[in-house]
Amino acid sequence: MSRAAQSQFGGVICGVVLAAQALSACTPVTTSQRSGSIFYGAAPTAGTGGVSGTPFYSGAGVGSAGNLAPGPGPSVPSGGSGGAGGAGFPSNPGYVGSGGAGGVGVPSAGTGGNPAIPTGPTSNFTSMTFEVLTHVQVGQFQPANAGAIWIETSSGQFVKTLQAWAFIREIYLSKFRAEAMNNKTDAVTSASLPNHVTHHVSWNLKDASGNPAPDGAYKLIVECTDSDLTGQFVAIDFMKAPGAAPITPADTPAYSGMRLAFQ
Repeated sequence: MSRAAQSQFGGVICGVVLAAQALSACTPVTTSQRSGSIFYGAAPTAGTGGVSGTPFYSGAGVGSAGNLAPGPGPSVPSGGSGGAGGAGFPSNPGYVGSGGAGGVGVPSAGTGGNPAIPTGPTSNFTSMTFEVLTHVQVGQFQPANAGAIWIETSSGQFVKTLQAWAFIREIYLSKFRAEAMNNKTDAVTSASLPNHVTHHVSWNLKDASGNPAPDGAYKLIVECTDSDLTGQFVAIDFMKAPGAAPITPADTPAYSGMRLAFQ
C-alpha cells in the first residue's frame, strides 16, 4: 500500500474512532418526573421546553424532555400534556453533524383533586340565614357564655366570621382561634353573654375580603363555651348551589333549633 493510501486509511479509522467516542459520550438531558398540581376548574398549562442537548463533534445533539404540566383539577384529576422538548445543540462549526430534535414532553399525573365546583348555572341567592339556640354545658360560668359562628369551605379554609360574642373569653374558643384565626372582619361582635339565647345570623355570601363566594361545598361552625375550657362545637355541611333547600340539623345537647336557608 502506498504512503498516501496508508495516510488516507489511517484518517478514516481516526474519524470513526472519534465519532464513536462522541456518540458514547452523548447522554440525553432528562427532567425529573413530578405530579401535576390540582386546582379548581382551571385548564392545564403547557410544560416548558426541554434543555438543549449536549453538543459533540461529528454528530447531532439530543434535546431533553419538556417539563410536566400541572393537572386541571376537578374530582377526576388528570395531568396536563407535557411541554415541547428543547432543540438539540448544534455541533461545533467545522465538523460533520447538526443539532438534533428536542425530546418529547411527558404528561404529568394528577395527585388528588379537590371537589369539583358545579359547572351548571350559578345560584342567584343574595344571602343565607342561620339560627341556633345554645344551651348550658355545665361550666363554672354558666349561664354566662362565649361563642362564635363562622363559615369555612368543605376543605377547612376560612371564609368569614358571622358572629362572635366573646372579648376576654375568646381565648377559650379553641377551634375558632385555630381555624378562623380570630378574623372578625364585618362580623357582629359583642362581649360574652349573661344567658344562652337564640342567635340569628346572616351571611352576604362573600368572604372576609369582600369577594363573592363561588358556588360549592361549605360548612357553618358554631362553637360555644361557659367555662375556661374548650366548649362543644357543631359543624353543618351545606351546598351553595342553584335550588339549595333549607337545612334543619338535628338537635344536640349544646345546640337546638338550628335552621339554615338561602334567600
